[in-house]
Amino acid sequence: MAKSSSRRRRSSSKSSSSSRSRRSQSRNQTPIVIGIAVAAVVLVVGVIAATVIPGGQAAAVSIDYSGLEQSIDREYGAGAIGFSLGDPNAPVTLVEYSDFSCPHCNDLSEAVHQLIEDYVRDGQLRIVYKPVAFVNPTTSTPAARAAVCAAEQGVFWEYHDVLWGIFRRNGPNAYTPAIMTREFAELSGVSEAEFEACYSSPETIAEIEAVLRETQTIGVTGTPTLFVNGQTVGYRGAQFVYGDLVQAIDAELQ
Repeated sequence: MAKSSSRRRRSSSKSSSSSRSRRSQSRNQTPIVIGIAVAAVVLVVGVIAATVIPGGQAAAVSIDYSGLEQSIDREYGAGAIGFSLGDPNAPVTLVEYSDFSCPHCNDLSEAVHQLIEDYVRDGQLRIVYKPVAFVNPTTSTPAARAAVCAAEQGVFWEYHDVLWGIFRRNGPNAYTPAIMTREFAELSGVSEAEFEACYSSPETIAEIEAVLRETQTIGVTGTPTLFVNGQTVGYRGAQFVYGDLVQAIDAELQ
């Protein structure tokens, strides 16, 4: 009988141990399950946040400029060079005074991309970019000169995106002749030799100086400065500028 009792005690002990093990495993699994659930929620929220555009902020858009008319424009302001995109007879013109060393101008570029898709492509809007070089002349001026030379070959807007790509990857100090020339040469159908000759030309430097004089004449004191059919649209930040520009453009189209 003593042996039987001993077996029952050992059996009871094993049962108790097994029960404790199951409870322990359950406790260990609970945080894992909760962690997975939290991760799933975070993932879903992240996806939603990536697709929602608060306050009129534009989503990232990749632009194909083929089929969109590009030209050098001197109609707006005091006759300094600008780079036009879209139908010259569009009912609305957006003029952007911008500096390739200006972080806010970089932020604005996404809104400009969205406007191209929403308004330029169907002929409602023309955009004119004016290359200002006063945020940091040691980096702004080389980028502006390169922009003029890209425009001379009819690819300013493609190169506009290239320059902002350099800015985002390496900052404005990467606007060196070597880097900008190499990046330009990767565009389709361009002449690297013509770009280099243009970049070094006194006429190109004079074009940039003329834009600076124009800003003084019309009272542009910072970048970005935006005009829709001659009316100033204040820049309140990346999260608002697309909505503000759409409101101004739609008002002109009515």
